[in-house]
Amino acid sequence: MMKRQRWLIVYVLFMFFAISSPYWLWKLNPETTLNVLIINKTVPDETYREHAGLVWLLNQQKYVKPNGTRYKLSKDYVGFMPNGKKERPWPTSLQPYDVIYVADTYGVYENDFTAEKKRETLEKSVWRFDRARSESLARCDVCRKQNAYCGV
Repeated sequence: MMKRQRWLIVYVLFMFFAISSPYWLWKLNPETTLNVLIINKTVPDETYREHAGLVWLLNQQKYVKPNGTRYKLSKDYVGFMPNGKKERPWPTSLQPYDVIYVADTYGVYENDFTAEKKRETLEKSVWRFDRARSESLARCDVCRKQNAYCGV
């Protein structure tokens, strides 16, 4: 009976380690530094849906910023900020970035902030993609998402 109990304990421990192996293998994987510039001009609300997947992937694959911190959905992008209804400023130089990810450059409309979001009355854009900036992007490695305009 004691022999049978020992095999049961070994079997339970083996199953525990097998089931938990993805987690501890991920924990053992080292972090990698990658400087990513995320451009997203279409942020009408705080869901950040256009670049949420990229930020999740960067964090899941353990890519960190040069200062060693993880990427944050609401802070680590350039473009329109829905809280203050203004744009987050561009960096002075694009040289330090390893990757430039253009999520969406369509812009945000004033009606996106009203209670009634009627598509027929979309009048003017709060922010449009800056064509002068797009020319500087042509010299960098650019990852493009569907419906993104780079002016290249």
